[in-house]
Amino acid sequence: SAIATHLGGADEAAMARRLALIDLSPLPRIGFKGHGAPQWLKRQGLDLPTRPNEASSQSDGSLLLRLSEHEHLLLAAASLTASRSSCSMTASR
Repeated sequence: SAIATHLGGADEAAMARRLALIDLSPLPRIGFKGHGAPQWLKRQGLDLPTRPNEASSQSDGSLLLRLSEHEHLLLAAASLTASRSSCSMTASR
């Protein structure tokens, strides 16, 4: 079974009560790729992650993920999409 039926101790049990798994795949997203992408994203006012495989929270609640040195993914905030009737994002700020 892929479901844990026993946790290892009090610390692990306390941690498990605070954790959650959330499916963010339905959120609108847009990708940016190329040697000029990091500089362009900075000029748009985005806070870039410093290394690949990291994410930075943005002031509007969105997440900017750095997939590699020159590849980024901007994921809309769940709170923004819940209040919109359509799932659209623009790259301009």
